[in-house]
Amino acid sequence: VSLSGGLDSSIVTALSHPHIENLTPYTNTFMATADPEVEHSKALCHYLKQNHRIIQSEVTHLEHFLKRLIWHLAEPIQNIAMMNSYFLGQ
Repeated sequence: VSLSGGLDSSIVTALSHPHIENLTPYTNTFMATADPEVEHSKALCHYLKQNHRIIQSEVTHLEHFLKRLIWHLAEPIQNIAMMNSYFLGQ
């Protein structure tokens, strides 16, 4: 499950936990320093005793990355949060 650390994904993760054996939440971050949402996702997964995976993504060539992302979406980006979904899907 994609766990951003925000309220919506935290609720989905917590409600899914009793029903999905070996649930693995994935969190993507672009920050090299402390990210409050990542800290929240860590705390939630620790409380639920889940195997949490944190992916730290880096965009080195933004123009190339955006062209590739738009190609995969087949339309312009309407929500910048799609960048997280792209990295989690890799």
